[in-house]
Amino acid sequence: MKNLCYESTSDCMLKCPYCISSDNGIMEKDRYLEIIDFIGELLPERLVIGGGEPLIDPLLKEKITLIIKKYHEANKEPYISLSTNAASPITQDMWLFLKNTIQCLDISIPSLYHDIYAQMRGIELLDQVLINIKK
Repeated sequence: MKNLCYESTSDCMLKCPYCISSDNGIMEKDRYLEIIDFIGELLPERLVIGGGEPLIDPLLKEKITLIIKKYHEANKEPYISLSTNAASPITQDMWLFLKNTIQCLDISIPSLYHDIYAQMRGIELLDQVLINIKK
């Protein structure tokens, strides 16, 4: 398998009027472990972790670590992309973790204009996004 997208969480701080993941609820631990086991069976060439907003998932580090372990058990190296809206403050600890574990950071940004951003995202967080992008 070439690519697989994994929705880490449906939680998100934005209120995008077009969002399809906002009503999916929170995944219980046994469910995400099943999905990680399945990813370990498929071992896609590229795994995209998205959401909702994965950077507000309190278990994101644990999930990524478990996924990497599945690849290593098969003597493979994962290529992991994290798809984010970058609207959440990101701790230095999380930045270091991501720098050491993922290969690509996909940032979705609909506009550099505050009014358009707010209209598209349902909330005004463009300044925080720009801070994170510059990091």
